[in-house]
Amino acid sequence: MTAALWVRGLSAGYAGSTVLRGLDLDVPAGTVLALLGRNGAGKTTLLHALFGLLRPTAGTVHVHGADATGLATHRLARSGMALVPQGRRVFAPLTVAEHLTLAGRRRRDGRPGPDRADVLALFPRLGDRLAQRADRLSGGEQQMLALARALLLRPRLLLLDEPFEGLAAAVTARVAALLPELARASATVLLVEQRVELATAVADRVTFLADGKLTPPTGEAPP
Repeated sequence: MTAALWVRGLSAGYAGSTVLRGLDLDVPAGTVLALLGRNGAGKTTLLHALFGLLRPTAGTVHVHGADATGLATHRLARSGMALVPQGRRVFAPLTVAEHLTLAGRRRRDGRPGPDRADVLALFPRLGDRLAQRADRLSGGEQQMLALARALLLRPRLLLLDEPFEGLAAAVTARVAALLPELARASATVLLVEQRVELATAVADRVTFLADGKLTPPTGEAPP
């Protein structure tokens, strides 16, 4: 099976402190891989290093067979990678409608994936808030918006950092059901999640991050 994401020897950290230590990672195309680990284990550090928000100190990253090592965030986004970060990070002064419009303009047209009507059906609460500024949404509504924005980009590789945080149980169930379908249809998914039961229900495989490496290893697919 072809690897959508292939990482070897990835090391990264902050201010001289090493968090990731020669990490190897494979995420086969068309699958959901869930990453578990205690707080501070480096899960968010890994996503930031993959998405160009943190420069690795060593290692190699390939995305769908292309060398993506050290690429800037905007180049990774153009190549088809999207990140839903922990903490939402929506644009405060923009309305819900403006977020969705901008994401729709940037999406990779011609690829399968949800459109505006689809994400509003998934998150009907956003349909009631189209004219609302993002900073006036509840935490759960902001999380829905961050997810909707990423889905509208129709990414080839979707990185999710605790995407269910703040969501009601019914919305969590809808998003959880969507992820495997999305992976099979268009976007490979790397999911960071705290809840073991939810991760195992959603993912094709589960791995754990400890001491800067993954246990068990995720395979040996070639770039």
